[in-house]
Amino acid sequence: MRAVFQYGIIHGACDRDPAADIDSATALKGAPVTHQARVSQLKLPQLLLDVDAYQSDAVTRLALQFMTLTFARTTEMIQVGDKLGAGCFSFAGPVIRRGFVSMVGSS
Repeated sequence: MRAVFQYGIIHGACDRDPAADIDSATALKGAPVTHQARVSQLKLPQLLLDVDAYQSDAVTRLALQFMTLTFARTTEMIQVGDKLGAGCFSFAGPVIRRGFVSMVGSS
């Protein structure tokens, strides 16, 4: 960003570089990471029953059931949805991730 303002100063488009006032280490610091809590083994049967009984949106219920059976992540589901919309989804098979088997798609 500083290079843009230096170019602007040289060519008379601006008088100063406001980026010089910004501490890049502080401004570019990422948000703290918070991990989602896992479902305990004792609560899993009730969660599965609740998902099966979910009545509001069939697509949401089916996506939750699919994710439960395949250990797919939300971002993977979104990518699959994008590929299905484009008509170019193909099934890749199981992938081992940290001791879990998940089913993911590929183009």
